[in-house]
Amino acid sequence: MKIIRSRRQIINWRDHRKKLSVGFVPTMGFLHEGHLDLVRRARQENDFVAVSIFVNPTQFGPHEDFAAYPRNEKRDFAMLRREKVDLVFAPKSPKEIYPNGSDVLVRGRKNLNSVLEGEYRPTHFDGVTTVVLKLFNLIAPNQAYFGEKDYQQLQLIRHMASDLFLPIQVKAVKTRREKTGLAMSSRNSYFSEADRQAASKFYQILKNSKTTGAAKQALRKEGFQIDYLESWRKDLSQPGKGRWLAAVKFKGVRLIDNLKK
Repeated sequence: MKIIRSRRQIINWRDHRKKLSVGFVPTMGFLHEGHLDLVRRARQENDFVAVSIFVNPTQFGPHEDFAAYPRNEKRDFAMLRREKVDLVFAPKSPKEIYPNGSDVLVRGRKNLNSVLEGEYRPTHFDGVTTVVLKLFNLIAPNQAYFGEKDYQQLQLIRHMASDLFLPIQVKAVKTRREKTGLAMSSRNSYFSEADRQAASKFYQILKNSKTTGAAKQALRKEGFQIDYLESWRKDLSQPGKGRWLAAVKFKGVRLIDNLKK
């Protein structure tokens, strides 16, 4: 497994790589089985698998957990070696991605950028679409893989790739869940074991409720603070039947989830 730390090195690799199909999995590290599902899918469908590990500062708001976000490169590299990943791009500093600072940001579709997650984290998706576009340009994959847990992000990136005529297929992979139903997330590590078990009620309530109103009532009863819980069409073109999307806070940890309804 080759580990690349600099922008210059990844550009050199990109410009001299063999004519192999490349599957790319962008991550912020502290990997779990959900990330590895993306890697395994990329391995099935491509000759070469590249993974990035970069905690992207521009997608964190001023009072969010950038400094505290969990990191463990040694563990991540060992997990990726076991999956026979070919290349890991782990920039040594944010300057490798943002050499001129973060003055230039790429916005996603306006109608999707400012609702749901975008309403509560107004700068978040500008950072996401910017870093993903930069990584796409640096690595030039044929296919890129994203989890359905971040469903709004998935749709924004699909639109970006289409709107900017990028020669990249954006592939969705189903949400990996713990045995309790809680969607796997690097932020789950913030929980105590007891709180982690209690947090699983988030998904169970979404799955078992017949209306968003009933789900909200049940979540509040269990101690969840709701940012949003809404029903939207599958493509997120407008509110309607198709998919529930939700974000809550529980014991100081922010969780998101979604499911077909």
